[in-house]
Amino acid sequence: ITEGYKADYEKISDEYTTLKADFDSLTAKSNDAADKLTAENNELKTQLNDINAKELQERVSKLTAIKTTFDSGEVVQAAQQIIALNTNGFDNTAINTYNNLRGEILPKASEAYYELGKTAENKNNIEEAKTHYNNALTCALSDTDVKYNAMLRLGVIAMESGDEVNAKAYFQKVVD
Repeated sequence: ITEGYKADYEKISDEYTTLKADFDSLTAKSNDAADKLTAENNELKTQLNDINAKELQERVSKLTAIKTTFDSGEVVQAAQQIIALNTNGFDNTAINTYNNLRGEILPKASEAYYELGKTAENKNNIEEAKTHYNNALTCALSDTDVKYNAMLRLGVIAMESGDEVNAKAYFQKVVD
């Protein structure tokens, strides 16, 4: 009986040794794979950070291009660019530059859009006029005559086209 137990023990011990060796081998391979993936992940993070930094730098440099566009008299184009500019990640200096530029460009763009709206309306291009008046509202940073005049004109256009609900809403905004 003792011989039988001894043989079983040796067989089980050999199987255990084989399984442990297989387990240790798989663990080592798994650790190697994990190390390779970690290194690859770190490299990808570095590349992504470089790309993000470059993209941010390009967006910040657009402020200069927008200022140049504005200074050349392209007020509407400068307004479109400043409105579309994504400021996520800007530092305080860039944010201040953006805000100053926005404060300089948008009021003038609001006036330009209003004038474009009046011109289109005088030519009976009503949809174009509405677009320009709405753009004037988008660019109006505060309660200005241009803002109220654009709302008034949108109200008149709505009223003339039979849209009493929107006409009333625009007129109410002007009164408020």
